[in-house]
Amino acid sequence: MHKKNKFLKTCPICGKKFFTEIERKKYIKNKWKHPNICKDCKESIIKQKLTNRIINHPENYTFNQIDIGTINATDNKTLFIIGNGFDIVHGVNSRYTDFKKFLYPKSKLKYILNNYIAKFDIWGNLEDSLAFLDRNLLNNLDNFMEICGNLDEDDEDFSYGQNLYAPIDLTLEPAYMITVEMPKLFRKWVTTFQTPAPHSTFVNLFDPNSYYINFNYTEFLETVYGINRSQITYIHGNRLNKKEPLAFGHGYDTEELFENWAREQNGASIDKKSPLYLAYFNDDDENLENYRSAIQYYAIDIITQRLETYFDKAQKNVKEIIKKYEAIFTSLNDIEQIIILGHSLSTTDYLYFKKLIEVNKNSQGLKWKICWYNIDDLVRQEKFLEAMNISLQQVEIFRI
Repeated sequence: MHKKNKFLKTCPICGKKFFTEIERKKYIKNKWKHPNICKDCKESIIKQKLTNRIINHPENYTFNQIDIGTINATDNKTLFIIGNGFDIVHGVNSRYTDFKKFLYPKSKLKYILNNYIAKFDIWGNLEDSLAFLDRNLLNNLDNFMEICGNLDEDDEDFSYGQNLYAPIDLTLEPAYMITVEMPKLFRKWVTTFQTPAPHSTFVNLFDPNSYYINFNYTEFLETVYGINRSQITYIHGNRLNKKEPLAFGHGYDTEELFENWAREQNGASIDKKSPLYLAYFNDDDENLENYRSAIQYYAIDIITQRLETYFDKAQKNVKEIIKKYEAIFTSLNDIEQIIILGHSLSTTDYLYFKKLIEVNKNSQGLKWKICWYNIDDLVRQEKFLEAMNISLQQVEIFRI
């Protein structure tokens, strides 16, 4: 095994080797506490705690469990919400970890995601992870300026392309790869999904008169189950429509993201001549002497502006998507039941559900039938119902 991939720790619970040198460096850079047990054992402990919580406090989980075969959706008063779990149950390898496998072993994008996203387990929820591009990448600037010549404007060999813009582009390459190259690779990956066979569970569930909001990029509702295209809203785009970009990105408020990041930093402990400090903590009017040159000053200014723009470009603008489909949401105002299949009910998508409730003529009488797979789903459902102000009397859950 290569030295950089050598495991540094042994899990005291299962005896598995874990924690590589690469991970150690990432933990040090982000000032994270080093793990004492492996990821699998940590997840197992968390899941057990959730299970105990349900066992010890069943009053919090008084969902009415039903059999999926009892669901009646044979009318135009039903809305289906389709999430990634729907494709997965059909055998489609559509998890983010499958996208990771799709990328070449030595893919530059994979390297950038693993090394420039300041978040643990980025592949668990890749979209949300994009909100945590590490601003420390600014500190690569000085090295790139050195490589490109490190000349100032008054030098006769100075070139704006070579000595200013080349170091800028090299420093910002992680942001470029994520916002420009990653969408191309992501669409390429999505197009590799093969059309699956029908799943017996859904053959008699779907009705041609019902409505469907599909959070997936796949057209399997049409090709596998014969649902008319007019009944389906591909809320995040359809892989067959190459003219429309696929909606993909984090769901955080970018201003809050910056405020949280700035609050967590300790400017006093950062090298005052480092590009990161000069970009975010230096008072230009009083401390211009901290800059090595005028070119460094210009470069840091340009990089900082573009870097902050990244967080907007990497965002999935849910408000704009809702605005785009305003007429669709309004037309669903008389829906009487919503059936959720394979959707994780993550906070990123809360605004869509709030909109459905807002337009509904009788939201307090709206029936919710939600599919669940594991304990984690039940916990997310609890949080979702509380956030949406949905009473337990309106909810039934089922498993596939």
